[in-house]
Amino acid sequence: MVIPRLAKPETGSRLVQCQPSSFSWVGRSVSRRMPYKICLAGDPMVGKTSLIRRYVKDEFSDKYLITIGTKVTKKSMDLEAKGARRKFDFLVWDIIGDPMLRPFLKDSYFYGARGVLLVCDVTRRVTLDNLPYWWRTITSVCGPVPTVAVMNKVDLVGQEDFTREDLRARAEPAGWTYLTASAKSGEGVQAAFEFLGRLVVTTRPPRRPSAPS
Repeated sequence: MVIPRLAKPETGSRLVQCQPSSFSWVGRSVSRRMPYKICLAGDPMVGKTSLIRRYVKDEFSDKYLITIGTKVTKKSMDLEAKGARRKFDFLVWDIIGDPMLRPFLKDSYFYGARGVLLVCDVTRRVTLDNLPYWWRTITSVCGPVPTVAVMNKVDLVGQEDFTREDLRARAEPAGWTYLTASAKSGEGVQAAFEFLGRLVVTTRPPRRPSAPS
């Protein structure tokens, strides 16, 4: 099997905040223009790629494209840090969503992640139930990092398979922030990325194992 090469980076609701146990530190290097790596993870077809496209390019497509390996997108955010607004660069990694292909996705793809958006599809309960799997998969490599759980596709009114309360019940015990969003309408998308961004730039980097070979 030929493993595809990574794509080159592109240039580019309501929010309920849980209280993480160790996400309050502002690093001494917070003002440096260095890219922070964040990952989107979740089952296939939950809308990870569409969320990125909506946030970076403000566009949406109903056409489903399978993510092979990872796709990396560059995005700058103006965020509050140390009492002032600064520009920070982020590398947004769209992670393959099929657990069956997990053995082909090297741990190096997760290494160095500073934050995670866990995405589930409101029309499929199983995608919510699988969020802990994705969180464990990433944090086993990069350590505990700020995490935001996103219930996507809330525009599909009447097709819900679980509720916002179900999302809360899954997120709060794990210490995740959680919110609802729609890549199609744009609702909650900017809030998701920028809230995670603020957590990332004000959080002490986790202790991680040695870089994978």
